[in-house]
Amino acid sequence: MCFGYLFFDMAFKRRPIAGKFKPDSYFSRKLMGDRFPELVDLIKEHRERLQAIPHEELEMETADGLKLKGWYFDAESKNTAVIVHGFNSKAWTDCVVQACRFFEHGYNVLISDNRACGESEGKYLTYGVRESEDIARWVSLVSKRVPNGNIVLIGTSLGGATVCMCSALDLPDVKVIVEDCAYVSMRWEFEYLTKFFVHFVPRRGINAAERLAIKKFGFDFSSRSPIESIQKAKCPVFFVHGKADTFIPYSAAEELYAKCPTDKQLLLVETCGHGGAQLAGDDYFEPILAFVDKYCK
Repeated sequence: MCFGYLFFDMAFKRRPIAGKFKPDSYFSRKLMGDRFPELVDLIKEHRERLQAIPHEELEMETADGLKLKGWYFDAESKNTAVIVHGFNSKAWTDCVVQACRFFEHGYNVLISDNRACGESEGKYLTYGVRESEDIARWVSLVSKRVPNGNIVLIGTSLGGATVCMCSALDLPDVKVIVEDCAYVSMRWEFEYLTKFFVHFVPRRGINAAERLAIKKFGFDFSSRSPIESIQKAKCPVFFVHGKADTFIPYSAAEELYAKCPTDKQLLLVETCGHGGAQLAGDDYFEPILAFVDKYCK
């Protein structure tokens, strides 16, 4: 049970790790791939570009009373990209490259800090379960600002899982979803990562952590998941994953793609690690924008 408590805290408790490790360290490269230093440089460049664009700071309250922080970039368009960041990160890290490209393409952009991340409130993250409900509220806010508009949801890593879980929700203005390097389910990812790092799966410990999650949050590690949600998707989905991803292997994208019943496309990007498919530049963005533009007219 001690491992269960430790695993639960490591997995769910607010614990910012962005910027804690040197980009070229052994740990960073093992987790994020050999091209991670390039990704860090790309993010820095685009953060400066995005900060120079006029924007509005927003606040939204979740169903359970947390105040979340967001930033809105108005391109005076009927199309809006809502971009979701990954595990223990923040909007001004994970979302800036996609935000710049979509804004330059003529889309309004909303980025936000997830619960228990960045400038938003909260003690625990929930791997897309509560985050998908939070994004639904951000979508409602955008729909009021841009009536009869088109919304594309874009998410990377935990953000990718979140938008997959949004795919089953009733969100009429969401016309298309782009998921980048999502996991299949919490249990799938926890078992994969423990095996990756310690070379075995401590199932008793994971099961103990799951019992704590059920008690604390009311959900287990399998039933509320991207793979369960994507089977009930209500809109087209673009799946993308780096083939050199060791944090979440690209087989996850193949599984999610296979289960999606709507119009879909899969892009696997060579040499790119976790969250790093954006390093492919136009080879990443042009297929995504072509797919998204079909449904945001």
